[in-house]
Amino acid sequence: MSKEKTRRKKHKSREKVYIVKKNPFYKNIWFYISFILLINTLVTMIPNKTTNKVKIDNTSKKKNIKSVEEKENKKMDEATEVKINETFSSEKLSVKINKVGETEEIKEGEFVSYKSESGKYALINVTIKNLSDKLERFESGAFKLVSNEKKYSPSIMIGLKHDYINFESLNPDMEMSGNLVFEVPKDVNLSDSKLLFTDSDIFKDSIVFKLK
Repeated sequence: MSKEKTRRKKHKSREKVYIVKKNPFYKNIWFYISFILLINTLVTMIPNKTTNKVKIDNTSKKKNIKSVEEKENKKMDEATEVKINETFSSEKLSVKINKVGETEEIKEGEFVSYKSESGKYALINVTIKNLSDKLERFESGAFKLVSNEKKYSPSIMIGLKHDYINFESLNPDMEMSGNLVFEVPKDVNLSDSKLLFTDSDIFKDSIVFKLK
């Protein structure tokens, strides 16, 4: 047998060995299909866990809101009542309601204007004095207007002068007067409403100011 024929046989045998080791095409397809199905299964499982977590978080938030409302209602029942034009004092601050009014629009100059689209603004003018021996800070958010068992939070009046109380600070023996602004429905009767003050850092107990 010649050397050339021997080389051809060796070459053919090598080709046969290579073909035998090669994986069939259909096996690769099923591998990819199985892999895709596995990924889809894992992906569908993730939103379910997220949804359950969101439900738990929402339930927790509802419980917290309910707890806050119950505390505020308890504060209303146990609060000290103060008449309009009377001053209530603590070791830190004194608060007095001067007058009460209402308007549908608050305008200052040509460019700054606040207008209620479906209600009105309740304006409660108060005088606050610092009775302590250091700087005291307070904000309008400590007040709530209560009418027919509904509580209204104050509006933040940005761009207006110091006639409106937002976030304030007072040095010892200094006082300021300004308006608390509440956006309320048109049918709210301010004479039958009350102003609740709930800053425990200033007054140990909640204070309710009558508006008539």
